[in-house]
Amino acid sequence: GGNYNYYHWLFDVLPRFFLVRDVCGVRPEDVFLVPDNRLEFQRSSLKLLGVKLANSLSSFEFQHVRADLLIAATHPKAVKAGSSRQISPWICDELRTAFIKPSCYDSLGCDAEIFPRKIYISRGDNTNHRNLIDEQPLMDELLPRGFHSYMLSSLTFEQQVRLFASAEVVVGVHGAGLANIVFAPENIKVVEIASKEYCPSMYQDIAFCRHQKYEIVFACADDTIFSDVSKQSIRLGSDGISRVLAFLDN
Repeated sequence: GGNYNYYHWLFDVLPRFFLVRDVCGVRPEDVFLVPDNRLEFQRSSLKLLGVKLANSLSSFEFQHVRADLLIAATHPKAVKAGSSRQISPWICDELRTAFIKPSCYDSLGCDAEIFPRKIYISRGDNTNHRNLIDEQPLMDELLPRGFHSYMLSSLTFEQQVRLFASAEVVVGVHGAGLANIVFAPENIKVVEIASKEYCPSMYQDIAFCRHQKYEIVFACADDTIFSDVSKQSIRLGSDGISRVLAFLDN
């Protein structure tokens, strides 16, 4: 998943860097074999962690590696976190420590106040389908409530961190962009829209670790193109939209 998926990069790949760093230390000459390093969020996050692009090897390009010393970390998925949660609190803490600091934002040249407090994450730019068919009727209700819609592919990694660090309310369909709630403050409201057929718990787990007010609103699969439930588009309907609004307005 770390080859291209934002969530898996943040919660599967980077925690292994943290483990190696904390146990063995990281030297400027150390080389890291990563799933890939071609995407902006991969390059930016590695740079912010002090890893030069020249010292990161993409497994797409280098499928065989010979080394005098090879250090590998286990998968960081929680196995004893209780309630079958996938996310360990230490990962959330490490990600926040690594990326929420003024030095991460110097290249932006703008103030954090430019980002709105209420954000809706659209999947209009997604590569994995799973669109919200009745997104416009939902937006017709959210816009008067002060929401701003974002397609996260238009933002740099640093801008995504800042956007969520300033948020008070986040609404979005289940997708990798919701991984950014790890950068959001405690006690914010998070609404995840998903189908009952496909709703892995990772974003609920992140919200739990971050002490955020989380609500999942189920939508109906409304797609005859894909048999894979993870790709099927969904429809909230008027009842689903009402449930979203009821949580936000409460």
